[in-house]
Amino acid sequence: MNKVLFLIAFSIALAIPGISQDSTYEAYVGKYNFPEGSAVPYVDVKLTNGVLTSESPAGSATLQRVEGDVFSIVEYNGVAEFKRNAEGKIIGVKVSVMDLVMEGSKESAKFKYLKSP
Repeated sequence: MNKVLFLIAFSIALAIPGISQDSTYEAYVGKYNFPEGSAVPYVDVKLTNGVLTSESPAGSATLQRVEGDVFSIVEYNGVAEFKRNAEGKIIGVKVSVMDLVMEGSKESAKFKYLKSP
């Protein structure tokens, strides 16, 4: 009986969209810097209430997963393709909107160590 209840609960959990997606979206969160002279200098990718968004000096947009690391930039009818290194860590993004194509690198987290008094 316990096995049957477990299988039912597991099936329901798999059927609910987005239950485990939020944690996978965390890998995309961060600041991506584009080369000097690009249309925008950077884009901040954020996760709010399970929705992935991008913010830049040019505006903000919703990112909707197409497949794998490829996302639709909904408001601009564009595509964001995130790049991974050999270890599978997100290291950059390629953005294509109309005739504009930009590639940027993800800023690494920087930690500051405070000296003890």
